[in-house]
Amino acid sequence: RFSKKRGEIWWSLIITTATLVATYSIAFYFSGIFGVVVGLMIPQVVYSWWLATFTLLHHTTPDSRFLNGEDWDHHVGAAQLLGTVNVRYGKLIDLLTHNIAWHIPHHITVAIPHYHLPAATAYLRQHYPIREVDFSFSYLFEVVEQCQMVASKDDLTWKAFVELGV
Repeated sequence: RFSKKRGEIWWSLIITTATLVATYSIAFYFSGIFGVVVGLMIPQVVYSWWLATFTLLHHTTPDSRFLNGEDWDHHVGAAQLLGTVNVRYGKLIDLLTHNIAWHIPHHITVAIPHYHLPAATAYLRQHYPIREVDFSFSYLFEVVEQCQMVASKDDLTWKAFVELGV
């Protein structure tokens, strides 16, 4: 099956590489290295950081309880609800990110359009114990400091490296 897609993958890589080379070359030609760094590289780094932060905060929290394989199979719906945190960023961020911060319904089904995510979250909030938190840098630092490793299959909770002696 993979061998049938190999040609498509190569074409995708070639087109993506050519697009990047052309974009960076044109930017360098018209604006020099300063234009490339300020106009392309810095926005890419900021966007990547923001996307990684969104993902981290929606899927990681110090009180997360992971489910083993047997529990996951038995409570798959609960695992999707309880394994995700609804982080509220505010209306401007919701507008700029097409409501992806209303993240929990996305784990129920990806077929819900972005403009229905707030209503779907409100429905779920009425019927299930949804974990929610307002974004703050102190919350971000708490997650980064405390959620570093799940030590073993017997203890499926986050541990900081210092707790583990690492």
